[in-house]
Amino acid sequence: MSSCCTLSSESEESEEVIVTKQEIDYSHVQPEQDDLGVLPEDHPLLERFQQSLKAHLLRVRDQLVTEIKDLDYNIKLKEQEREDIGCKLYDYQQEIRQQNETLQDYEKQLKEATEKRLKHEKNVEKSKKEYENKLLMYKDQKRFHNQRLLELNSLQVLEGNIEKWASEVDNEVQAAKRAVNKDWQDQKAISEEKKKIDLLVFNLDDEIRKREQELNGVNEQIREQRCVLESLNKDLSNAATDLEVLQQEHKRLTQAWSEVIIAIQQRDKLLFQIKDDLTKEYNDHKLLKASIEATKKECNKEMEQNERLVSFKTHIEEDIASIEKQIQKELKDINKHNTKLEKTAQLVAQAEEDINASKAEGNALEVQIRSVRLQLDKLNRKKVDVEEKILQLAQEQITTDKASEHRMKMLRDVQGQRRSMEVAITQAENNLSNAMLELERMRGVVGKLKEDAEKIEEDRQLAQAEADKLNDEVKAVDFSTNVKVKQVDQLTKKWMNLVQAQGGGDECPFEVQIKALERNIHQTENQIREQQNFWLLLQGHVVHLTEKRSAQMNDIQLARKQLLIIEQKTLKVDKELEVAQALEKDTSKNIQNMNTKLDLLGAKLFKTKQTHAKDVLESQHIRLELLDKFRDTEMSVLSLEQEIVDLTKEIEQHKEIVLEMHREALSWETKYKMAEEMNRIRSEEKANDGEIGSMRTEIHRMQVRYNQLRRAQEKLIQDLEHCVMHREQIFFQAMRRERTEAGAARSHPNVQHKLNEIKNKIKQAQTEITKTEAKCANLTSEFAKASELLASLQGQIDNEKLQDTLTQAEIEQGMLDKHQNLETIVRKQHRAKRYRALVGMKNFPKCRSDIITEMSSTKQREINCNLTDVIHSLLNDFPDKKYYLMRILQTLKAD
Repeated sequence: MSSCCTLSSESEESEEVIVTKQEIDYSHVQPEQDDLGVLPEDHPLLERFQQSLKAHLLRVRDQLVTEIKDLDYNIKLKEQEREDIGCKLYDYQQEIRQQNETLQDYEKQLKEATEKRLKHEKNVEKSKKEYENKLLMYKDQKRFHNQRLLELNSLQVLEGNIEKWASEVDNEVQAAKRAVNKDWQDQKAISEEKKKIDLLVFNLDDEIRKREQELNGVNEQIREQRCVLESLNKDLSNAATDLEVLQQEHKRLTQAWSEVIIAIQQRDKLLFQIKDDLTKEYNDHKLLKASIEATKKECNKEMEQNERLVSFKTHIEEDIASIEKQIQKELKDINKHNTKLEKTAQLVAQAEEDINASKAEGNALEVQIRSVRLQLDKLNRKKVDVEEKILQLAQEQITTDKASEHRMKMLRDVQGQRRSMEVAITQAENNLSNAMLELERMRGVVGKLKEDAEKIEEDRQLAQAEADKLNDEVKAVDFSTNVKVKQVDQLTKKWMNLVQAQGGGDECPFEVQIKALERNIHQTENQIREQQNFWLLLQGHVVHLTEKRSAQMNDIQLARKQLLIIEQKTLKVDKELEVAQALEKDTSKNIQNMNTKLDLLGAKLFKTKQTHAKDVLESQHIRLELLDKFRDTEMSVLSLEQEIVDLTKEIEQHKEIVLEMHREALSWETKYKMAEEMNRIRSEEKANDGEIGSMRTEIHRMQVRYNQLRRAQEKLIQDLEHCVMHREQIFFQAMRRERTEAGAARSHPNVQHKLNEIKNKIKQAQTEITKTEAKCANLTSEFAKASELLASLQGQIDNEKLQDTLTQAEIEQGMLDKHQNLETIVRKQHRAKRYRALVGMKNFPKCRSDIITEMSSTKQREINCNLTDVIHSLLNDFPDKKYYLMRILQTLKAD
């Protein structure tokens, strides 16, 4: 705007200079134009032209004034609307900032909850390991205690039997001594055989007692293991329910977060649209201002031209006045000649009367009459010439001399300029009509923006309600975590009680008796050697039982493997069902946003939902059947522990991977910050205070100066043309004066003096032209250098923009890879949790048939294919949303 103002001021000054030069030239010419004949200003031929020109100019002025007022009023209205929209946008930004702050607070709370949960899980794992170690120690001590009790019982029974046998032998010996029977030896052999049989019976009873004790111990262990399994199953069922609740809450949170992201994206879209509309309005406003300034400049030019025409009119009036003076002089001469003619007529009458008197006088009079006639002829010719000139002035507006031709040219130029002004005015009217149309269109856009703002307000209210729901869910999660903490405290108390009980059982009261009876064991070792044969038989029987048990364990392992396969199938089916449900929710949201293009896909999704509901019912029936089939199967604790160890190793590996990805993300963030810093530096350089901005301002200033000099050059050329035309006019006037006036010798020095002055002016103008040409050449060279600098800077800017786009693409690719790795980790964690839940289930799901699984998988693949096609079409339609669409594609490909 400042440059335009300087241009207009300089152009006005240059035009004023030209006007003064023209006035000076006319001042030189004015005294020499006294003999010309021009129509007066109140001539009837010029009256209609003057009235029409005046009416046209007044009408154009009134029209321009009304249009300028309308434009000012519309501009005020637009400024008010812009201020209102700016206030609304500021309010929306404040609300969005508050929502972002609340979301950040929620994220912090969730992070703290996850950290607490991880700490509790670590503490639980430690306590679990300690509990298992203590339990193993307790079992070993209990087994050792039971063995010692069995040995003690056997020794006590053996001692009682030995005492009984000794008493019986003594009784028999006493009876034998009393009887002194011949068959004493036979009775002794029978008694020895009886002793052996009694020993065998004793050993068998002892072994039976041991086996019964072992059976009781095994039954107790089985009861304990069953109790432990029941408690573990309860804990697993509770954990499964808690996991399901947490998963549902996590799904709800993710859905709410996705809705919030969609709302933010819509907010960003609306903001960008509003910014674009504001920039368009600002540009239109600038164009209107520029057009108004152009019309003002044109009005000023018209006023200046009008002033020039007025001055030209005054010059013409002065010329007409001078010509009228000349005509009056001519009339006076004609009157004089008429009086002379009357006198000559009287003389002729007297001569006719005196013809007869004096012929000599008559001849002299005839000579005088001839001379008078010659003078009359000359005067008549002059009169005819004057009348012809007057008629030509009335009809052709003075076309005889060069000055009149110059005036005709000026009039024609004025008419052409007037016509160009009329064309410019019509163009301005067209521009104003287009501007009015643009204003109406912008009113419609503002109405649409108001409707969009109302929609955004409704979406914000919905987001606020969802945020309240999230607060309630977070409170529920906190309550569940507190309940879990209380359960962990109870378990720790139980574990401490068990440790104390185990510590009290280390000092067994029977150890003293065992030490006392060890002496008697050495005495009974001989008897134990005799019972080795019977022990070997029992050992063979035990080997046979172990073989049967190993066969049973193999069968159990086969059943477990089958169980694992079925569980994996059910996990896959459940995973597919979860993925299908998530996809259905995402597609339903996308369908709401895509209006008419996705109606067919909505119908397809509706059909798929119906089929999916049927599949869900079928899967539930199959799951119930599987639970009924595999309800009685047992799970091995050692295999579960091994699997848990493997899963913990996998989790540690994934944690390391996540740490590596976080390091990569941090490196990318540093790169992104460096890129932002470079962009900021470049933007500062591009700003008005920077080097590029200063170069642009300097180039603009040079262009303005170049245009000014070029205009000055053109004006100097026009002045030269005027000087030439004035010189020709002066020359023709001088020639005419030489013919008419007798004093040609007197006027020649004046004309020569004036010609010398004009030549001097021409030389000065030529020197000024050479100077301006040199300045123009310098300016063109400087302009070329500046344009080269601009081109080089533009190339650097383009290269930096390309690098910026490449870094942006790399950052987006890194973010996509990070998101993909996180999704894989989350999937594996979900899979492990589901696997644990299935391991701890009492009622296993029913196995699905291969045909149903194949049909569901094909349907799911078709849905995925359709969704990928939709996302590819969206990528073509919306390339600016490539990052979000590529994330969706990654999830679809992973599924």
